[in-house]
Amino acid sequence: MINLDPNILIRIKSDYSNKMLNSIEQRYKQEVSIKPIQENPFTNQPYTNLFENGRVHGIDLKLAEELLTKPMDHLCHNYAQINYYILTCKLVYFSTFKVDKELNRLNKKITQKERNKFREEYVSSYMNPWISSILATHPNFSSNNDNFIALIKEVERRLICLNNAIAKVVDYDFLSSELRHLVLTGTGVEVYVLIVIGSILHRIKREQKLNRLQTLITFSQNLFFSCYLCLCLTLFLLVKYVIPDLS
Repeated sequence: MINLDPNILIRIKSDYSNKMLNSIEQRYKQEVSIKPIQENPFTNQPYTNLFENGRVHGIDLKLAEELLTKPMDHLCHNYAQINYYILTCKLVYFSTFKVDKELNRLNKKITQKERNKFREEYVSSYMNPWISSILATHPNFSSNNDNFIALIKEVERRLICLNNAIAKVVDYDFLSSELRHLVLTGTGVEVYVLIVIGSILHRIKREQKLNRLQTLITFSQNLFFSCYLCLCLTLFLLVKYVIPDLS
């Protein structure tokens, strides 16, 4: 098992945020200088508002720093728009369930009424203003699987557009090779460990066991978290869920 010292992560977090914050601010300024600014398809407002947290002008540097360093619960509790984003991501990425299997798991009768109820409760659990406006055009989303998928696809389409916009300001590809090296070496994870991880992921994907892990990894990346958090989450999931399945 790989043990990551929390003190190491705290130090890496500080170095990482200090090096990234200025570049995020500069890319934000570049984006807001281009008119018209691309809209957030869920709000019809400039997507750069996500980085402003209600400020009249300019990026909220505290928000930018906390996006890099704070856990998800903190972000959801303190920033409404980030909470809406996360809920919307969950709605899409956890929607590949089979209704009848879920009803079986919950020991409920497999009837049309229960199917409809399950879909309604699923969407309700992630309800937020971004989603509620879309529901008006999908009033019968719970009545059958095709209608439910149509709702999810529309939300997903908008989410992809938003993610592409966000990536102009915050994206893993903006990390320099030097900074990536700092994060990897700072956590004490050797290169051979990363090679083993890649081999394990390839094997799992080939055996079609990747769904749970890939969903969470993709989700965390879409939340524009820091490189070290993505790395640690991947390692944690491998140790907790994947490696035991391979033994």
